[in-house]
Amino acid sequence: MLIINKYILNLISFFLIIYPFALLSGPFFSDGIVSVVSILFIFLLIYNKDYNFVTNYYNLFFLFIFIYLIFSSLISTNVILSLESSLFYSRHWIFCLSFAYVIMYNKKIFSFFLLSTIFMIVFLLLDSFIQYYTGLN
Repeated sequence: MLIINKYILNLISFFLIIYPFALLSGPFFSDGIVSVVSILFIFLLIYNKDYNFVTNYYNLFFLFIFIYLIFSSLISTNVILSLESSLFYSRHWIFCLSFAYVIMYNKKIFSFFLLSTIFMIVFLLLDSFIQYYTGLN
């Protein structure tokens, strides 16, 4: 694997590990991470010419659904408003694909992701109990 591949995979892995904490901060950081990881993943696929990962029946099914959403947006009465809501759904699909791609190359990332998710849930539970019993935020 080339240096740029390892660098991009490590960067995507880092963003996947901090993603649960970004969900706590609101939509800006979590949507930013989804967008950046999707762009990096597309770059990685094009750079490696590794299209076999995305050409299976499940991905073709989701591609069909996405094309259907775009088509129904194009024939709606308010095209611009309809395209705003349906055009960028693909980034979440690409984010899931990148998550599976990174896990395929490094199995430890899934355990780190689970640990960060568990830590975030425990933090939220403790914060909720503190807020409930003390009445302070």
